[in-house]
Order: sequence, then C-alpha cells, then structure tokens
Amino acid sequence: MSRPRPSANQQRLTRVIVTLPFVVVSSWILYKRLVLGEQQRTMPRPGQPGADQHVLATSLSQEARRKNGEAAFGADRREGMPDDLARRVREAEQKARP
Repeated sequence: MSRPRPSANQQRLTRVIVTLPFVVVSSWILYKRLVLGEQQRTMPRPGQPGADQHVLATSLSQEARRKNGEAAFGADRREGMPDDLARRVREAEQKARP
C-alpha cells in the first residue's frame, strides 16, 4: 500500500517550509556583505599558504587567549608543554605563516 499523494496545498506548504530558511540566510549574508561591507569569507585552496592549518582550532585558541588577556603577557607559554617543545612549535608556526 502506498500513501496517497499530498494535496496541492500540502505540497506548497512543504515547499515554503523547506525554502524559507535558505532565503532568509542567503538574504542576511548578502545584506552583511553588500550593505555593511563585510568581507567574503574564504578558505585557502589546497597548496596555498595556510591551507594545512586547522582554521577552527586556530581561531578558537586565539579567541581564548584574547579573552583571558594572555596577549599582553604569557602568550608564548604553552600550558603543560616543555619549554624546548614550545619553542619548536612557535618556530614552526612562524615558518607556516605567510
């Protein structure tokens, strides 16, 4: 037994429910870019500098440091990491930056 085909009104309502969130989000993004002048977010393409970095992890750790006020002092300390290893990590991060 198959289900009966939905009526035209049910199909229309389903289409509106599915489409409306896409329209709202697209409109909001365009408003921010065109009216407020926000830059388009882009991800680096493979092979470009920074493409191998974990963007989310990096931005979250930078945000955490900023909130904790570690940017002014102690930003070079890596918690729970030996000094030699922390130095090598810093050097590798500096080499990876364009």
